[in-house]
Amino acid sequence: NDPRLMIPMILWLIGYVLTLRYYVPLLQVLSKEQADARSAVTDQIVDSYSNINTVKMFAHTSYEDAYSRSGMQEFLDTVYRQMRKVTYLTFFLNSLNAGLLVSIAGTSIWLWQSAQISTGAIAFALGLVLRLQGMSQWIMWEVAGMFENIGVVQDGMETIAQERKVLDKE
Repeated sequence: NDPRLMIPMILWLIGYVLTLRYYVPLLQVLSKEQADARSAVTDQIVDSYSNINTVKMFAHTSYEDAYSRSGMQEFLDTVYRQMRKVTYLTFFLNSLNAGLLVSIAGTSIWLWQSAQISTGAIAFALGLVLRLQGMSQWIMWEVAGMFENIGVVQDGMETIAQERKVLDKE
């Protein structure tokens, strides 16, 4: 009803887009690093356990254990960095959502007290805000999950798409 109720929503939308535009590329890079680290630790563990008899024979279990632990720590470091970024993203989006709700509620009450809008307009505006908040959370998790999977797919494609080094005779 009142264009003054659109101003907080437009500001929220700008903040939402800018936040996603900043964090999504960061999550994509971290996802790629995490996929590479996951591949490396999987390779280390498979190598250690597929050669377990040799490891036992030459009593290098402590070396292999340290080798596997260092690979796992590198993987966990990428997981922790990604989770920190996701936590920051969630914090900023929740702050934007709270700011939108407070500003719409405050503006609605101010306009209602001066008899410029009806209670129906307030109910509509607050319902719209609550729906936007739910959708923004869903979109954020879907985008974050998509970019996490993109890192895994990129890692797999790089593995599959390598040029053959051994060629068949004519």
